[in-house]
Amino acid sequence: MRECVGHSQELTIRNGTVLYRASRSFEKTEYLAALKDVSLSISPGECFGLIGESGGGKSTLGRCFARLQKLTAGEILLNGHPSCSFSAKSFHRKVQMIFQSPAEALDPSQTIYSILAEPLRIHFPGLGRRERKRRIFELLDLVRLSQKLLNSKPLALSGGQRQRVAIARALAVGPNFLICDEVVSALDSDTKKEIFNLLEFLRKTNGTGILFISHDTNAISQLCPRAAILHWGKLLATIPSQELPRTPKFD
Repeated sequence: MRECVGHSQELTIRNGTVLYRASRSFEKTEYLAALKDVSLSISPGECFGLIGESGGGKSTLGRCFARLQKLTAGEILLNGHPSCSFSAKSFHRKVQMIFQSPAEALDPSQTIYSILAEPLRIHFPGLGRRERKRRIFELLDLVRLSQKLLNSKPLALSGGQRQRVAIARALAVGPNFLICDEVVSALDSDTKKEIFNLLEFLRKTNGTGILFISHDTNAISQLCPRAAILHWGKLLATIPSQELPRTPKFD
């Protein structure tokens, strides 16, 4: 990731600003800037960290990259083209976001099979039932989940298992870029390591570009060679992750 505008095979935010209305009176409306003129690019096969304090704009930036949050000013570019030139379906085949809380991101009324089958039905309507089932088995194997869980619902799974299901759902469409928002913050150390290994495998094998968002410098340094520091919506620096402050977390 670089502080630059997009090239042909990158996911880019250019001069991105997000304002939220903080208060409104008869005389004026006051706004809070969640992002302030941020420009960054993610390249294929790159795992880049985004770090900063809680509430400092990291998740907002991730949601903007994934076209889940509108910019007040600036633009998102995918492969050199404005994101608005892609349909939502086409864009989200290329860019997927994995959220911090899979318990909230996964429909508790659906089985794991239904959760994984849904994106396949939407994005690959010509896929037959047998091929769809085979793809679901491949996804489970990739994230190291048992096929025995397919008839279970999310609340019957552990936190680590739910996060793997969320990752498998994101991978179902074969995205070029993954936006990972605090995806290991609630997991134990062994499960964290497995998720790190999976993301590294995707980066190396599929050339997936990954934005890894965290407030934990240890997590960033384990996975990402370089990181950007975001402070209250403003990009401060892009540095090697080993040069991040020694304190374990930005709180």
